[in-house]
Amino acid sequence: MSTKIFNAYRHTGRPVESVAALFALSSRIQKTLQPYASKAFYVTAANALTREVDLASARKALPGESTPIARVMAKHMEALKNLQEGRREPCWDYSAEWTFHFIRGRLLLRVFAEDKLLRHFERRFPEFADYHYQNCTDRPAEVSEREWSQRARDWEEAIGSRSSSETGLTMSLWG
Repeated sequence: MSTKIFNAYRHTGRPVESVAALFALSSRIQKTLQPYASKAFYVTAANALTREVDLASARKALPGESTPIARVMAKHMEALKNLQEGRREPCWDYSAEWTFHFIRGRLLLRVFAEDKLLRHFERRFPEFADYHYQNCTDRPAEVSEREWSQRARDWEEAIGSRSSSETGLTMSLWG
């Protein structure tokens, strides 16, 4: 069976030595990502509304047809209902979760999000470095053989054959 640990990072900043420091770090992640996620949602809604207006202007409205804004709101409400039922719709999903894993005094992090910009922590948080691992493909050229082997050992220790939610502390963008 292959191992694939995507959207994974290693904390390279000052050691996180207490629960309070971990919650402060998570709070900073939330406060940094929430404005982006809100703006991205509004951009998605504006694009959908523009599309609906363009389509409506290209043809005559049918009797009883809803307005473009009502159609966009209906799409959003359906996506929200689906999300609450555990089904994600990538174009409307601006939720995110991250799981912290502690191994030998080091902090590893996995990010779970549909939106790719929410997943790229190293762009917003310089104290996190890419630390993904997979054993079903060649290691990236910029990663040494020694580091690649260390990643394999670290992720095996952090997660093993279980899920991140079973072995780490999971935090939410909106919770």
